[in-house]
This record gives sequence, C-alpha cells and structure tokens, in this order.
Amino acid sequence: MKRLVPLAIVALLAVVPAAGGAPTRTVAANKHCGDVRVDRFLHSASHGLFGATGIRARGTTCATARRVASRYVHDRGGPDSTQMTFVGWTCTFRPVPAAQEIGVTCRRGSGRVTFRDTLPSG
Repeated sequence: MKRLVPLAIVALLAVVPAAGGAPTRTVAANKHCGDVRVDRFLHSASHGLFGATGIRARGTTCATARRVASRYVHDRGGPDSTQMTFVGWTCTFRPVPAAQEIGVTCRRGSGRVTFRDTLPSG
C-alpha cells in the first residue's frame, strides 16, 4: 500500500497539467542548413571563400532557406542599402564584428532565414 500512494501521486501530477486546458504552443526549431559558397566572381564553388555561411531556417525548409540565401548573395543591394525584397522575402542586414561580413535576416510571414554573408574585397 505504501508503494501505491507515491505512484498514484506521480500519476495524478502527470495528468493534472495536461487536463488543465492550458494551450500548448509548438516552437519551430532552428534548422542548420549549411552554406552557399561562391568564388570571387560570385560563381558557385563548393570550396569558395565567399557567400552565405551558417544558414539557419525557422518556419521554412532548408531548401527554401538555401535558395533565399543564394538569391541574396547574387542580387544584394548596393553598399548603402540596408534592405532588399524579392519573391515575398524581405532581407535586412547589419554589420557584424568580422571583416568583410554582414549578418542577414530574411523574413516572409512566419518564416525566417538568417546567415552571414562574406563579401569579396576589391
């Protein structure tokens, strides 16, 4: 009997929060989607030194995130622009404490793609 009381309490504690009617919220996890590498002429290169690195996706697929990052790398705005929009995605960028890199965040609806863009010099 002494063993049944603690088990009953544990079972009751496990059921009570679930039955409380509190809404559960699913948080989308960040997906790590790799890199989109380019050479200094912005041609695709698997060992290129430039392009989008550390691509992360939330609320979208990695395939979409890589397409957004690739499009950004090839069509980024001029040196004075801080935002660009294409195919419903709005990308904003900010300086990061590394030479020749900028942090980029692209949003569309609940989807978000973040990465660092490494720029060729010269």
